This record gives sequence, structure tokens and C-alpha cells, in this order.
Amino acid sequence: MRRIVVGTVKGLFEVEAGASGARADGGPLADREVTALSGDAGVLWALADGRSVLRSDRDGAWEEVARASSAWRAARSSRSPPSTR
Repeated sequence: MRRIVVGTVKGLFEVEAGASGARADGGPLADREVTALSGDAGVLWALADGRSVLRSDRDGAWEEVARASSAWRAARSSRSPPSTR
């Protein structure tokens, strides 16, 4: 069955073919900002909260596979944006 998966600031949502609305994923991505998604052969990858990488298996179970430290995030956010000149 075909489906559309959308990452939002409120988590992951899924729409299946023929469905009348989106269904919120109640797993570990619920109420987390999902800023990137990628998928292949039934496996999805997601970037959540700008620091956690999660992977789903073909059955839809999510597992966190990597997380950036708070020190990394602080260093990234304190950098000056590149000059546009």
C-alpha cells in the first residue's frame, strides 16, 4: 500500500492511499521536530530535534541510532552565519 510520510514540528504524520486524513505517529518521534526524512525499500531515516538520527524498520519500529552532543549543538549555533558579500 502506498503512503506519504511527512515530518513536521509536531512529529511524524502518515497518510495512506485512500485515507481521509493524516495519522500521527505515536512512537519516539511524537511531539518532536522532524526536519529531514529519507527512505528506501521500506526503511525510513529521520532527523529529529536537529540532533537525533532515527531509523525505522520495515515493521515501523523506530530506533535512535545517533545523537549529537549538546556541546556540538552549542558550537554550531554560536557560529556566525557566512557573509553574503
